[in-house]
Amino acid sequence: MFSVVLWFTGLFSACISALPVAPERRCAFLASPRNTEKAQRAGNISGTVQHCARTYCCMGIFRLEHGGPTPDLLGCSITETSCPEASCRASAHRQNYLSCVCSSDFCNINITLNNQAKQTQPSHTSDVLSASLFVIPGGALVILIFLLTVLGGKRLVRVVARGHFADVRQGFFKGSSVALKVFPESNRQEFSKEKNVYLLPFMTHCGIVHCLGVGRMGREFVLILELATQGSLNTFLSRTVSDWNSTLRLAQTVSQGLAYLHTELNKNGACKPAIAHGDLSSSNVLVKADGSCALCDFGCSVVLQGFRNCPGIQDHSGETEVSSFFNNLQAIQLSSIL
Repeated sequence: MFSVVLWFTGLFSACISALPVAPERRCAFLASPRNTEKAQRAGNISGTVQHCARTYCCMGIFRLEHGGPTPDLLGCSITETSCPEASCRASAHRQNYLSCVCSSDFCNINITLNNQAKQTQPSHTSDVLSASLFVIPGGALVILIFLLTVLGGKRLVRVVARGHFADVRQGFFKGSSVALKVFPESNRQEFSKEKNVYLLPFMTHCGIVHCLGVGRMGREFVLILELATQGSLNTFLSRTVSDWNSTLRLAQTVSQGLAYLHTELNKNGACKPAIAHGDLSSSNVLVKADGSCALCDFGCSVVLQGFRNCPGIQDHSGETEVSSFFNNLQAIQLSSIL
């Protein structure tokens, strides 16, 4: 009898161990010190990533600032276990706050504004500023028309960093956050230097900040870049204590980005030259929500001489292409854009 019980016990254990185990959910993590202890109940935290212990749902609470959402609390959901939406769709949380829950890895990085959420923001739109963008050629991207609404004299962007030659502002396109690097007209040469690096072929790499487009906004020149939610590596390290794995990921992704930048590629008649960054520091490396790093700020970069030997490559040192595009845009009326 005892042997029969053991046999059934072993069979039951084998059946349980054979059941598929769903992978744990990974969510972007951001919390103030007062919320960190409570957030730890939902799962282990590794730098900017939280591994959910009891739920498959990521959550985000966003504060409305200057008409746009800014992450206030990100992580695994403590209360929600059912989350049918794969993307982070906004719902009203309380005054000046939006929240969302979603069911895919790192889905809480960006919040998607629906009509109801948009109604919680001021609706005065009598003054609309259009910023038309020239986007990198190559067929993968299209021309984006980025509309910045001015509410009460303030654009729907906020300044997140100030540099010697440009300001970096957070903006929104179709509900997704982007970074706008804005150069005054007096710094057009610095804008051109950085733009020319981003416009080189094969500059799309996870270790390099992705440039979505370039253009002009009034009398200012603009680079449209992916938004790294954790800011510069300098800022990140000053406020975050990272474990060994997170630190290794930071170092590894910086090295991968540099290795790619230094590599000359020649494919199908197009060539990416080897590039020296020229101003590498923790302030010119950004940290993404998943804890990886990406290089930015190429104003001091040097294209190595092999560039001239690349067949089929164009010299981006001139401004003719972009200037011509800007001149054509002056004839476009706002009504035709809308």
